[in-house]
Parts: sequence; structure tokens; C-alpha cells
Amino acid sequence: MKSLKLRVLYETEILDKEQYNIFEYQGTKVYVLNELKVEGDINIFQKRKMPFSKPVFGVRGIKV
Repeated sequence: MKSLKLRVLYETEILDKEQYNIFEYQGTKVYVLNELKVEGDINIFQKRKMPFSKPVFGVRGIKV
């Protein structure tokens, strides 16, 4: 089973924007690699934060 990795970046950290489909929701841009399949709505959510760790995000609506 393949898994999807999600990273939070500043827009300036994306070097080759032609490789991505760009979506925007309430001022937040989401870059999805062209090779991934978007199925309907994309749902990005923050998982429960553990003490002393970075926030972890999940995504629904994208297939590898």
C-alpha cells in the first residue's frame, strides 16, 4: 500500500510550479503533484497533536 506524505511549505519553497495542480481555499493554496489523482473535494485536516511534537496533517480526496 502506498502512502501520501503531506508537507507544509511557504510558497517560495516551491521551485517548479508546473509540476503541480494548484487549488485555493480561503486564502490557503494547496499544491498537488500532477501525478496524483484528485477525487472530488480535498479535505486537509490537522491530526491530534502530541506534546513536544510538530503538528501532523492528514488528507482525504487524493489517491496515489
